[in-house]
Amino acid sequence: MALTFGSLFAGIGGIDLGFERAGMTCLWQVEKDPFCASVLARHWPDVHRWQDIHDVDFTAVPRVDVLAGGFPCQPVSIAGRHQGADDERWLWPEMLRAIRDLQPHAVLAENVIGLRKRGLEEVIDGLTDIGYDTEWAPLTACAVGFPHMRRRLFIAAYPHGSVGAKRMGHRQRPAVQAGDENAGSANNLLDRIMASARAAGGDHDGVSGRLDAARVKALGNAVVPACAEVIGRSIAWALDGGNPHTSREAT
Repeated sequence: MALTFGSLFAGIGGIDLGFERAGMTCLWQVEKDPFCASVLARHWPDVHRWQDIHDVDFTAVPRVDVLAGGFPCQPVSIAGRHQGADDERWLWPEMLRAIRDLQPHAVLAENVIGLRKRGLEEVIDGLTDIGYDTEWAPLTACAVGFPHMRRRLFIAAYPHGSVGAKRMGHRQRPAVQAGDENAGSANNLLDRIMASARAAGGDHDGVSGRLDAARVKALGNAVVPACAEVIGRSIAWALDGGNPHTSREAT
């Protein structure tokens, strides 16, 4: 039976599409932006959707195997105001609330590389406090076959003592080393996702200069689906629900 997932801060569905390619099924989404929500409605017409994460009672939401979300990056982006947790757009606490209430078998959180220096420790500590072990690693679009960097940080977490946590073999509260792009990847997350990147592939994805502002913004915030796919396969492997080295053609 396919793993199920819920998508927070879904955007235009980059993680959702990647997870579906990895063999998972989306049960619900949360997305506030009207344009992005319209894109989701077009491609996932039968999936229930909420707008504002603040309004969602996650104790009443259908349980999922995996909870995923790229919480807003502006508070930690090098291009932003560098306010971190003091920024009103810092919504990691809302994602942590969802994780605490839903208790999924696995979590995927995504953000910009700037999170390593501003916010990662809060993320790791929050997950540890509610009983999750974590590992994290950077992944670029060019690693899965695209002609640009688009470097992002992916954080995977599993309930302490679970099958997923035993697979990753990580200690409960890892030290965060700011500036070390491979911090947290000693337990083979980086090795696994890079080894499985060949399964995703990719072509040139040039952006048309005729796109309007809403579409450019949505693309700018989106996760490359191929990156989400290899992470999704790694999570499936950790949960014993799949193999990250299996190609799409073979599934």
